Amino acid sequence: MIAASIAKKHGQELGLANSTAVLNQTTEKALKGMKNSAADTGIWESSTQGMMDIAKTRFAIEALVMAKDAGLSIDEDLLNTAVTYVTKWNAASAQDKVEQQYIYSLLPDRQLDRKKLELTFKADPAILARAVLANNRQGFINSTEAESALTELAKQTETQLGWK
Repeated sequence: MIAASIAKKHGQELGLANSTAVLNQTTEKALKGMKNSAADTGIWESSTQGMMDIAKTRFAIEALVMAKDAGLSIDEDLLNTAVTYVTKWNAASAQDKVEQQYIYSLLPDRQLDRKKLELTFKADPAILARAVLANNRQGFINSTEAESALTELAKQTETQLGWK
C-alpha cells in the first residue's frame, strides 16, 4: 500500500490518469482492509496473543500517514485512535520505546512526548535504523550524525552477514 500511495502521487504528477485510477482502487481496498483488521481500540493485535502488536500498529500508522501525504482519503478517526493508544501505552522495553518514538516521528504536527533514543549498536539493525530515523526526524541529531550512525550500522551488518 505504501508503494501504491507513492506511485499514485507520482502518477498524478506525470499525468498518468489510467494508472492513477487503478492505484486509487488498489489503495482504497488496502485502506479498507487495514481498517477492518484493526481492533476497536485502534490497534492491530497479534492473532495469537490478543495483545497489541507494536510492529503491526507501527506499520499501519506509517501506511496511513504515507497515504494521507500522497493525497489519499484516510479514516482520520482510525489514525487518531491508534495514535492515542500508542501515546497511552507503557513502552517498557528499549525496543518498545524505539517503536513508540518512531511512530511519533511520523507525526511532526502533533504534540507528543518526544524523547531522544539511545543508539546502542547491539540492537536489532531494523530497530536501530528506526531509532536513528526517529531521532533525526525529531531534531535530536542532525543528518550528519544520522548518516554516520547508519553507516556504522551497515558496516556491522555487513560483518555479521559475512559479506566483508
